[in-house]
Amino acid sequence: MKEKKSVEEALAASLKELIAEKALDKITIRELADGAGVIRATFYNHFRDKYDLVEWILREELFSPVRPLLDEGLYRQSVLLIFKNIERDRAFYARLASHMSEELRQIVRRELYTLLYDLFETADTGRHAHAEFLDPHYLASYYSNSIEFVIMEWMRLDMPASPEEMAEIYDYIATRSLMGILEELRS
Repeated sequence: MKEKKSVEEALAASLKELIAEKALDKITIRELADGAGVIRATFYNHFRDKYDLVEWILREELFSPVRPLLDEGLYRQSVLLIFKNIERDRAFYARLASHMSEELRQIVRRELYTLLYDLFETADTGRHAHAEFLDPHYLASYYSNSIEFVIMEWMRLDMPASPEEMAEIYDYIATRSLMGILEELRS
């Protein structure tokens, strides 16, 4: 028996179909609602605007699925899962990246920040050996910016590397200092 889609899922599917044909800023709420088989008012009962719908899609498809992995300490696998989920719907994410670059960056960064803040907040013992500002907010901001950059560059370049390679690249960058990478490049 086929499971019935939620209104949110139907609107997301509608957006994905429409974005294959035209840019996000050209898609109307009426078109989204019609594609989902609902009225415009129903769209507004669930989302503020198209960007809110995009944020919901990213949260549901990319970031919520990694929370259990993060909770288990499987950090590299979490990053890999994000890349795999992007690749699974490659055409949609490539279109998003090309048509709403800065907005998409902000959404990705905000969702990553939320995930990482919770992770650092849970792990924070209040003891910071190096500096007081290494609190959960600072750390979540730093790492959400770095992961967002790698994700967006991968999408911008039309995903030339596999998710596994991208996870490895991020792991390489994230686990080395700037000075350490410079030393490796010089040797």
